[in-house]
Amino acid sequence: MRWLGGKRLRFLRGQKGFTLIESLVAVGILAVIGVAFGSGLSTVSKSSAFYEQRVTATLLAQSLLENIKQAPFNPDATNDPHYSEDVSWPTDVPHPYEISLDVIEDVTGKQLITVTVTWDGRHMFDLTTIKGDW
Repeated sequence: MRWLGGKRLRFLRGQKGFTLIESLVAVGILAVIGVAFGSGLSTVSKSSAFYEQRVTATLLAQSLLENIKQAPFNPDATNDPHYSEDVSWPTDVPHPYEISLDVIEDVTGKQLITVTVTWDGRHMFDLTTIKGDW
């Protein structure tokens, strides 16, 4: 310690190194932080995958509903699971996704159209609109 002008640093006097207990405490703290960080990454990964599936389901439902809105009114749609020949269904639906359509006609002649998207048998998204011959 002579490089500081011949004076020794007072705070380093008597320090020979870390003890075993200090080292174990430091390793334990790092282990707790590492486990917490890994758990956080796992949670973020799972929620990211879920929201990706949800966004895909939303886009599929919106696409089909926009096609139905642009098609001419079909008063017999309650008997037709594909609503009309004028409606183009999404052809590139990813494998685990399924799209279903439910059309209910009320007494005024309006149709309540609901598009349901499922992923691997689990309900993901519903989108509903009303269509009429206005």
